[in-house]
Amino acid sequence: MLKKSIVFFTLFCTVISLCAQSWQTAFNKSLEKVNTTFANGDKYKGQLYNDSFEGMGIYYWASGVYYFGDWLNGRFNGYGIYFVPEGSSLSIFVGNFINGSMSGRGAYYNNQGNLIYSGNFSNGQPTDSYPSGSNHSSNKFQTIELGNGSRYIGETKEGAANGYGICVWENGDLWFGNWVNWARGKGIHLFHNAQWILQSYSGNDFAVLASSQDQYSSGNSNQSSNLQRSSNNQRNITQSRSNIQNTNNLNNTPVGNNAFSQERVDTIFYDKDWKGVPNRSFADFYRIAVYPTNENYKKIFRDFYITGELQSTGYFISLDKYDDSRSVFEGECIGYFKNGKIAHKYTFSDGKLNGEYLTFTDDGLTHIKANFINGELSGIFTEFIDEGAFLQAEFVNGKPKDNYYIMSNSNGQLLKISFSNHQPIWESPSVSERKTQYRDGSPWQYYEKNGLLIAQTNTSTNDYGKYHRIDIIVSNYSMLPIEFDPKKDILAFSLDKKRKRKNLAVWSSDEYMKKVRRAQNRAAFAVALSEGLAAAAAGYSTSTTNTSSSYSGRSTSVGSAYALGSGGVAYGSYAGISTYSGSSYTRSTTTTYNAAAAYQAQVLSRQRIADFSDAQWNERNAIQKGYLKKNTIYPGETIQGYIHITRVKGNYVNITMKINGAEYIYDWRYRK
Repeated sequence: MLKKSIVFFTLFCTVISLCAQSWQTAFNKSLEKVNTTFANGDKYKGQLYNDSFEGMGIYYWASGVYYFGDWLNGRFNGYGIYFVPEGSSLSIFVGNFINGSMSGRGAYYNNQGNLIYSGNFSNGQPTDSYPSGSNHSSNKFQTIELGNGSRYIGETKEGAANGYGICVWENGDLWFGNWVNWARGKGIHLFHNAQWILQSYSGNDFAVLASSQDQYSSGNSNQSSNLQRSSNNQRNITQSRSNIQNTNNLNNTPVGNNAFSQERVDTIFYDKDWKGVPNRSFADFYRIAVYPTNENYKKIFRDFYITGELQSTGYFISLDKYDDSRSVFEGECIGYFKNGKIAHKYTFSDGKLNGEYLTFTDDGLTHIKANFINGELSGIFTEFIDEGAFLQAEFVNGKPKDNYYIMSNSNGQLLKISFSNHQPIWESPSVSERKTQYRDGSPWQYYEKNGLLIAQTNTSTNDYGKYHRIDIIVSNYSMLPIEFDPKKDILAFSLDKKRKRKNLAVWSSDEYMKKVRRAQNRAAFAVALSEGLAAAAAGYSTSTTNTSSSYSGRSTSVGSAYALGSGGVAYGSYAGISTYSGSSYTRSTTTTYNAAAAYQAQVLSRQRIADFSDAQWNERNAIQKGYLKKNTIYPGETIQGYIHITRVKGNYVNITMKINGAEYIYDWRYRK
């Protein structure tokens, strides 16, 4: 039955990385049955003419190279995609070929799917400026999961199929050709069993230009058919196909009066969108509906995949064979995956959903849990995502109660997402949500909000000035990356006793390191000057000699004399003593130069200067490593570091951190 699914959140397609293994996985089933297999392992699947590759087809080299596109005379001629493995990745060319060589307009994509070159080629080489593309171009080459095992592989623009591309279904069917905003143009549908249909789409309709059942060959275009077929080409293409294979999936199904001889039994065919089709050739599902003649029995139906597996069971009031969305169901309906596991369970009352609504993944896990009243969502709606994450919102009468829904990751962190633009709503916490813990006696204030843990502590430092040193921890437990730039995202001010406010400067890493280098340069100059003067005098030595002497003495003389004359005798005597003393002092100074001692002093001086310089570098390096700079913090990551804020006289300092518009406020009292 038509799955009464809810369009709740924006549809997201999963984009797969471009790797050789993913391509091989996608194409392996499609190449199980081919038109031509070579002894070396090469394969071809597609149109042939006189045993030559002609028309549209796929060539697979055993080395892992693929070509999807046009052929003429057994060679690439026309438009196509050329995949070349490079180790575990791929390079892709999309464009024109002439006789097997890239010629004319084309585009080259790297292994990330980014456009590297778009322009002209000649003999396999680009002729315009190379490279010409950009990693930021909206033109990409991507693999996009479409659901139910199907995927799109090809050119995209702004996430939509645009250009040349391939749609691969889980059963091995594929379609490749031109696309415009998810709408197909001209291309070929290659079935798993190697049959094919050449088609040209216009909107939701297509013309069958030729098919393998027509025994079509290029050069015999008169056999082309213009039969118009209705086909809905929505974005999430699943296993839609014309199913031209000779299948007999319904042969063993109880149809008509074989099972209920007296009741009316209808067989209805639907396409993938549950729109009616005339027969099984164009169907993805078929329904067996029973109209009992006894009114005590309910009208009952069974839906089947076109391959015969049970798809759903339930009851009905009326059925619309042209558009199942207009059918009226009654009672419990249960849907199934092809593997037999339950896909959904819900209950109808007079065609409207009522009661619990459940959908499941194909491995049995709950996907959506909701409740309906008279066809309207009412109560809590929960969509479970991988690894324990979920989306949740409350509805009243079919409308959201709030303007947001909740996103939770596997760690239990919550984030509010706006219904209007599906962007996160970052809420500023109240101060009452702030908590405090102590580490080694220091208080850490922190918030847990918006899937983030943001903590800080405040100490005073006099390193190269007077500062508040703010140590910060930011842990991102949300599902989105965040940016944090301390210089821009932190505001600070102080309050004195009179509550007078003074804004404080937040120093960026570059600003603070410039100040550190200036201070260190001054210190280094003083050290170098002192060491230079000491080294210059180190080769000279001075010696001084002092000499002193003293002397002293005494001399004594005594004598007498007699003189005899006519006048008588004369007598006389004498005595004398003399002393002397003295001293002398001499001092001599000698200066000598020792070249070896001077050289050794210079070496030691240079070493001390170098050691001082190394110590300064180590200090700067330690400061730089710990000082917080601008960071992108990805989910599951934590950053930790510190910043400096100018310290002035005051009683309190207020620090506000802003992240994605939300403000986290911290108040600190000055420590005495």
